[in-house]
Amino acid sequence: MKLSARKEKILATVVEHYIPTGEPVGSKALSEELGYSSATIRNEMSELCELGFLEKNHASSGRIPTTAGYRYYIDNLMNTSPLEDIEYAKLEAMLREGAKTPEKILENAGGILARLTNCATLITTPDASSATISKVELIPASSKTAILVLLTSSGIIKNCVCRIDIDISDSLKERFQQIVDTYFVSASVGALSEEMLADIIDALGTEDYAIKPLLSALYELGREAGESKTFVEGESNLLAYRDTYGDISELISFLQQQEQLSRLVSFTQTKDNSRMSILIGSENVFDELGDSSMILSRYAFGSNAMGTIGIIGPTRIDYARLIPDVQYLTDMVGRLLSEHLSEDEE
Repeated sequence: MKLSARKEKILATVVEHYIPTGEPVGSKALSEELGYSSATIRNEMSELCELGFLEKNHASSGRIPTTAGYRYYIDNLMNTSPLEDIEYAKLEAMLREGAKTPEKILENAGGILARLTNCATLITTPDASSATISKVELIPASSKTAILVLLTSSGIIKNCVCRIDIDISDSLKERFQQIVDTYFVSASVGALSEEMLADIIDALGTEDYAIKPLLSALYELGREAGESKTFVEGESNLLAYRDTYGDISELISFLQQQEQLSRLVSFTQTKDNSRMSILIGSENVFDELGDSSMILSRYAFGSNAMGTIGIIGPTRIDYARLIPDVQYLTDMVGRLLSEHLSEDEE
């Protein structure tokens, strides 16, 4: 549906007044700002209510945007207001600080975005199920203890400490590396299975018995490297908006459930295949998010490895500023992860 130019101007003004104040917008204020008569404003606002773009607040004569009103505003009327370049440069410096691993890069991004937006931040680690194992290293720590390190083609590094029953000799390291090169290197982490591990162990000779714990540990690292995890930071920021939520505790509890968050991201990707997804109020499939808006953006790097970064806040968040902020952080995370991957491959 295409609104008239006057209705569009009134709707945009209502949204832009309501977002920072949370106060219903009346015809008198709009008349003074837009230059239309109060009667004209009232008629237009009544029609916008009938069309489902505005609704009347029972406590006053003012109007507030509905989900449809926000949607029309974002899709047709909004002019984004990104930060100045110097501010983005500061954010990049903060994001790079201590960013030695993919996990640290994402951790930095989550914290920065939570502080920047005063919303909860949602982040998924890369979906690396299609990545391959590019390198495995066994580093002796003592006579019978070693650090096992696994690197994937998507830049994910996993490690663990292993203890075996015999000394870690040069010949044991060499035999372990032969087995790893034969069965694990270049294998897809998504293809690793318990059956595969059992077949490998069954094929070993009795002289390789001591290596079995190392292979089991390597299998677990591979499986872990292929899993995408979802986590949230800054949930406490939402307490500042408790007056906009029916029960803020339900929302915060929802955001602490890993399985629900994974389903949320999967639903969003299925619903909208574009790079950025914006879901407002009732557009969210989960009841706990009925009073919330989400801005989610996908980052990409390496061999099609992808993840999601975004924010969750009340429906009256400042879309014009926060959408470019989320997009910038997403782009920067993708670049940093790509740089990290290139360094690992050198």
